[in-house]
Amino acid sequence: LWLAVLLLNHELQSIVATSSPTTYKLGDYQNLRVNALTSTRTQIPMDYYHFPFCLPEGGPRLERQSLGQWLEGSLIQSSPFVVKTAVEMFCQKVCQVTLTETTFERLKWAIERNYHHNWLLDHLPSAALGVNMNGLEREVYA
Repeated sequence: LWLAVLLLNHELQSIVATSSPTTYKLGDYQNLRVNALTSTRTQIPMDYYHFPFCLPEGGPRLERQSLGQWLEGSLIQSSPFVVKTAVEMFCQKVCQVTLTETTFERLKWAIERNYHHNWLLDHLPSAALGVNMNGLEREVYA
């Protein structure tokens, strides 16, 4: 029981420590983080790097998460993608991946099951699919 109390206390301290707002200036760099891929057709998340996506330098690192994120199965990791605050950026080549037959089939399988990316900027979703007041689906980007 004491171990559970100590772990919960540590987790609550980390939540409070990371809950303060961050102010970004024009042009500040922000690292895009990735979460597990999820599907609209299944409840089973897939590790982002289970697929042949570009790796960050030195390999992906797990990010610190709150207790709630951990309990819901989030797997937030670093990525090679960087954006600038309030600066329009166009496509930039991060890496090039050559697909094998196995990785091609794995991607095809995930696409057929509606798996999609979950990218985060400053711990907030960078894009979301929602329904507007007229009942129509609408994509929203951060």
